Amino acid sequence: MSFKSIFLLLRMDLYTEWQGKVYISQGLLSIGSLLFLLYLSTGEENISVPIWNSIFWFFVLFLSIHLCGRTVQEDAKYLSSLILLCSALELLLSKIFFHWILLFTFSLLFYLCYGFLWGYQIPQHSGLGLLILGGSTLGLSTVFSWIGLMIARTQQGAILLPTLGLPLLLPILLLCISSSENLIYGEGNDQLLILWAVLGLYIGASLLLFPYLWDE
Repeated sequence: MSFKSIFLLLRMDLYTEWQGKVYISQGLLSIGSLLFLLYLSTGEENISVPIWNSIFWFFVLFLSIHLCGRTVQEDAKYLSSLILLCSALELLLSKIFFHWILLFTFSLLFYLCYGFLWGYQIPQHSGLGLLILGGSTLGLSTVFSWIGLMIARTQQGAILLPTLGLPLLLPILLLCISSSENLIYGEGNDQLLILWAVLGLYIGASLLLFPYLWDE
């Protein structure tokens, strides 16, 4: 495995996205649409903490499915050429980092806009909040990148991605919701440690199993 190859693949994806701005436009449109619908539904009324938390993580999940599903369709066009230039592990890591950068950036932007309109729930724990957000988006990126590359050559890749990915993402989502609620109420950080432990298992399993599954 070459870190230079991973960096070159990541830079290629970022450069291509910056030139086309397809996913950037879709992410901004998703943020604007959801904020507009929320404003029409609630106005300027305060949203309770459980609802605030649930809406935020619903958006993160929706955005990850939408963006990663689009990249699966794009990857299918040139995947056979890329695999000749790099190893399966290098390709997987580059896609994980690419998806993570997109998801983390748009999730953070949504949090800033969301909090500006309806209040920031965790301003005094912003560092731990970033750890939760970074861990959740990393977990989503890992699962969707791993499954996305496996099904990129099928005709129904965009449909199979959420179908196969959601069962694997359920533990991460539950831990994200509980850890963020505990952070808001100041009830400890045990869930955050469990979240990162689960992420470590997911990432380790992906790196170990993907090369063998890809060869098959």
